Amino acid sequence: MINIAIICEYNPMHNGHLHQIKKIKQKFPKSNIIALMSTSFVQRGEPSIIGKFDKARSALKCGVDLVFEIPAIISLQSADYFSYYTTFLLNELGLIDYISFGIEDDTETFYKLLDFKIKNESKIFELQGKYIKQGYSYKNAYLEAINEIDKNVPHSIISPNNTLALNYALTLNKLNSKIKILPIQRKDGGYNSEKLDKYKFQSATTIRNLIKENYDVSNYVPAELIEILKNTNLHNIDEYSNIFYYKAFIEKNTGESIAGFEPGMLNLLKKNYSDKISDMIEKSHNKRYSKSRLKRFIINYLLEIEVVDIKNLDKINYLRPIGFNDKGRDLINQLKNLTDFTILNKLVDYVTLDDVNRNFAEIDIRAYELQNLNNTKILNKNFKNRIYIK
Repeated sequence: MINIAIICEYNPMHNGHLHQIKKIKQKFPKSNIIALMSTSFVQRGEPSIIGKFDKARSALKCGVDLVFEIPAIISLQSADYFSYYTTFLLNELGLIDYISFGIEDDTETFYKLLDFKIKNESKIFELQGKYIKQGYSYKNAYLEAINEIDKNVPHSIISPNNTLALNYALTLNKLNSKIKILPIQRKDGGYNSEKLDKYKFQSATTIRNLIKENYDVSNYVPAELIEILKNTNLHNIDEYSNIFYYKAFIEKNTGESIAGFEPGMLNLLKKNYSDKISDMIEKSHNKRYSKSRLKRFIINYLLEIEVVDIKNLDKINYLRPIGFNDKGRDLINQLKNLTDFTILNKLVDYVTLDDVNRNFAEIDIRAYELQNLNNTKILNKNFKNRIYIK
């Protein structure tokens, strides 16, 4: 049977995600779908709007067979790190036949963009560095580099979803992986789109904004998610403002060892301190520091994720399943003979990890505890919960 992986955040699961799962099932009706999913925190540096076990439950009810947790240290890094190490993890499992991902354009255009990236990757890197030194933002420097090489390349090459999709494909190429790619054109306004219309496909950003404003989102998300939203606590980054204040102003932690640190960044945030982190971000972001970059730094700072931890990422060798059905359970059993990775099924499995990976796993625990800081009823359920759906 064919095993197809989706690298995802499901923040929250919406009709666009369901469209991808349905397209996979149309092409490979008897396939298994494995989700490698960001859990407590997502790549834009925010807590997931709902908890990881609720996310896993919604994924399983919508056609996924097995959900693995992306280690938090990977979820909270830049797109380059995120895409490389998630792909690396899937490759190391020895189980995956395809990685499927959403793309902004038609498949033909995507493959042309991929070919351009493969042929010009080192040149793009060199030129981007030149433009960054001239004061361009990371994104604009990248676009200028692309334009200098070939002005006819579609600007969709820098869209968030195409950036990740191209990076997944490039990583597989670098790893000489046997895994194939299965790109599927998106059906919503794009990763960061906040435009609302009557179309049933909306971006996760739009849906989160609607949920925060108590709008009815039933037209835009699977029915399975509506019940979950009614019975769960919703999270946002402002919940951690007091902790940031304590670390920055009471402990006077300089942040110099923290992943994503740059001289002047923490001082800028402290200068613009507000009792809401979201307000502090609004005052602090500029062409050098995007909102996502600042938020990622803040959460890395609160979780004490250090530069040395990022340097050790090549040593990562564990994954934790947090939800599965019967087919997913069979896949977990198969992994024992396919990979040297430690599959963290029980708390006792953590004892078998080496020091580096135990540190990574402890970051996952801190991430869960930080996300659920204001919900003490579930703080002790991180290891008691695993979602099983027949």
